Amino acid sequence: MFFKESCGGMVFCYFTVKIFEETGSPFDSHISGIAVGVAQLLPLFVTTYYVDRVGRRALLIVTYLILSASLVFIGLFYQFRNEIEYKISPHQSGWIPLVLFLIYHAAYSGGPFVLTWTVSSEIIPSDVIGFVSGLASAFGWMSSFAFTRYYQDMNDGLGVANTFFLYAMLSFLSAVCIHIILPDTVRKSLEDIHQQKNQEGFEKENEITQL
Repeated sequence: MFFKESCGGMVFCYFTVKIFEETGSPFDSHISGIAVGVAQLLPLFVTTYYVDRVGRRALLIVTYLILSASLVFIGLFYQFRNEIEYKISPHQSGWIPLVLFLIYHAAYSGGPFVLTWTVSSEIIPSDVIGFVSGLASAFGWMSSFAFTRYYQDMNDGLGVANTFFLYAMLSFLSAVCIHIILPDTVRKSLEDIHQQKNQEGFEKENEITQL
């Protein structure tokens, strides 16, 4: 749940219009916001088709890496905006943040936004799923509030470009952590997942003992 919020998905949803206004894009900020909404809808169908073929873990890793790359390029646009607009017209450069945000929101909607809940329901034991799901949901919304509340403070303190770089770094760390700790749950029961993790822990313990 923390990874889902730390990549900034909900933050950039709330501030979409304001962000487009700050880029100086010649396109109407509200129309750009609508385009972002459409970009969030379409990937849901793609995820529905591939989620059982590719796997939740692989899709999460790939989408977090796409999020990280998109945020890096958005940060670079903000940092070198004057140079970019000097070399090409403001009208042409206005396409850059729009396309990057469309890619970003498409990846977020098709990855962390839906798969976080899917994976949570598959790895939480059935005897505590009600309590743990409620706790996870509450933690997720508190994280969303914290990142949203301090987004403008981060912009003021770090600068807009560095704020995007920070979210890019958190997105990349999310992909790394998921690669390390999250089991693949495709066509596996809860018992299979726990047995696999216990076996991995047993093998690591034997390796440490041998050393």
